Amino acid sequence: PGDGIVISGYGAIFSGDDIIIQHLRFRAGDRQKATQNRSGFTEDSLSVTGDDVMIDHVSASWGIDENLSSGPGAFRRVTVQYSIISEGLHRTRLFHGEYDADHPGHSMGGLYKSREGDSTISIHHNLFAHNNNRNPAIGNYTAEDTFDADIRNNVIYSCRNMGYVSGESRRVRVNYVGNYGVMGPASRSEDLFRGNEDSNVQIFQEGNRVDTNRNGRVDGRDLGWNMFGDEYSRLESPVDLAPVTTHTADEALERVLTQAGARPWSRDATDLRVVRDVRSGTGGLIDSQSEVDGWGDLNQGESPPDQDRDGMPDSWERDHGSDSSTPDHNGDADGDGYTNLENYLHWSSRLRDRD
Repeated sequence: PGDGIVISGYGAIFSGDDIIIQHLRFRAGDRQKATQNRSGFTEDSLSVTGDDVMIDHVSASWGIDENLSSGPGAFRRVTVQYSIISEGLHRTRLFHGEYDADHPGHSMGGLYKSREGDSTISIHHNLFAHNNNRNPAIGNYTAEDTFDADIRNNVIYSCRNMGYVSGESRRVRVNYVGNYGVMGPASRSEDLFRGNEDSNVQIFQEGNRVDTNRNGRVDGRDLGWNMFGDEYSRLESPVDLAPVTTHTADEALERVLTQAGARPWSRDATDLRVVRDVRSGTGGLIDSQSEVDGWGDLNQGESPPDQDRDGMPDSWERDHGSDSSTPDHNGDADGDGYTNLENYLHWSSRLRDRD
């Protein structure tokens, strides 16, 4: 279990090892700014530090700094998958609690950057949309450390700049495979990803596409190494990292638009709008969540009958060998090493046909 979880009046911080964050929405907004001591406060919508962490089917938006990040503490074997990372707030006058109206703006997708040791991350099948930059950004803060990243099958839409390597590193290695960059109203740079001279960046790339013509159709091309900028060296074969089921860029585009984000079978208005923007070539950077109708009303729905109040519906317990009359959420009815409650949560989060 994780060492600590802080849900502040602004964003959420998860710190610890062996964490799964699944089917949750994190939408911070501009109601608070950083305090002087910043204790328990993040300007990100979601910030995660630790080893063996999976962020799966999450929706993160409206951060003042980034929408979804890891670091600056150590992290290894982090996975960010099938998530929607969108609409980082641009000109808030709140960034670090010190900028005024002349600040040119922020609006960042995701920064995955460590100060403490070598780091590894897998970023795949995510939608980055309507962010100024860091879609994603990776790297280290010190030249003694290394960073390995697998960036695969992501869709990057209408971001002024797409991905890059940040900071100083002894070495950064990147698999950049099957990603799709789509220029939109806010886009400026046509580079999918950029290295830098301070990080000794090595890139393997294959099957990426970029759509630059803004013609209302997603009809990008594979331009090879012409989609990569700044300082890096080329790798002829991929870095040996944890395997990911890989799709073509065209397949990934549709897969991400239909399956990414929290509860894709029941998306909220924000995710529906952002995906609609990608399909129609609309939308842009925002300064406040109020420009797009904010949080709206939360439909709490109705809880299914749960006689013993152990968090598992009676009908599910009867179908899976648990006892609906006795709180047995910590039991293991099927002997698979997961508690009954964990099995219920895994079952309830699977993508499947729903009425």
